[in-house]
Amino acid sequence: MENQPNETVQNQESEGGKDYTAETVNVERARVRNINATSATVRQGGLQSANAERVVIRQGGLMRAQAGSLEMTQAGAGFIKTENARLTASRAGVIVNGGGATLDQSAARVLVAGGEVNMDQSAAVVMVANTVHTNGSGGVVFLIARKVEGNVTTVFGPNEAVLFGAVAGVVAGVMMMLGRLARRKRRR
Repeated sequence: MENQPNETVQNQESEGGKDYTAETVNVERARVRNINATSATVRQGGLQSANAERVVIRQGGLMRAQAGSLEMTQAGAGFIKTENARLTASRAGVIVNGGGATLDQSAARVLVAGGEVNMDQSAAVVMVANTVHTNGSGGVVFLIARKVEGNVTTVFGPNEAVLFGAVAGVVAGVMMMLGRLARRKRRR
């Protein structure tokens, strides 16, 4: 595919979408399969994968992105690998971030950041980061961080984690014991 300087895709409904390779790709109210570009912008559209230095998504969604920087507003994503991420009123499955991440009224199931994470009225199930800052309230189920600043509500603190481990161990032991008893009865 020839690398075009700019590519704009508008109002297209296609079965599987198309692949686009260009310096800049703009998608508006359309579905695209793959984008390889320096800059990619999606407005009210869908995207299977993006590989770009900069990705901006407004009221759209994508399955997978690898980008230097990613900005999402009222958007959803499956897997994101980036250096810097900024999510506003958005949802993401997994974010692997080499640098910093900012979540504003957003949520991620798993967020791993090499730098700092700034959260404002946001949530994560699992978060691993060097530093976590919150400006309001932030909710995290499992949090691993060197430094936490602000009001972060964690479901599992140190005491809860020990209790959870003990209960999970007992339940696993009982299940294994019941499985062995059931196998012995079948042999007889």
